[in-house]
Amino acid sequence: MSPRHPEQRTESRQRFGGLPAGVLSVHTPDRLWHVLAVRDVSANGISLCVDEPLPVGQPVTLIWRGADLRAEFIGYTAWCAPVETLPDLAENHLGRQVVGLSMHGLQQLACFLRA
Repeated sequence: MSPRHPEQRTESRQRFGGLPAGVLSVHTPDRLWHVLAVRDVSANGISLCVDEPLPVGQPVTLIWRGADLRAEFIGYTAWCAPVETLPDLAENHLGRQVVGLSMHGLQQLACFLRA
């Protein structure tokens, strides 16, 4: 975990800055993190606010659950940083850590989150 996150995405992103529609969680083989807020989504990545850090390089499954729909996205933790290192989140108090997940197919998830 580094004190600064190295931004790795070059494609455009949709800003959220709050709670998603539905329930969003990050899963590893031995742990689950509840997503407290979504910062932004792009075609190949998503940044999320959680309470505990995720190990960089950790394979993850991001699971979204809506009223009668469920979607899973496979990827890995690209970066993790304390919320206070990101000025746009430091005052919102949405969790203690921000994680960047690298994964594909997130355009569909962006639609689910706004529903």
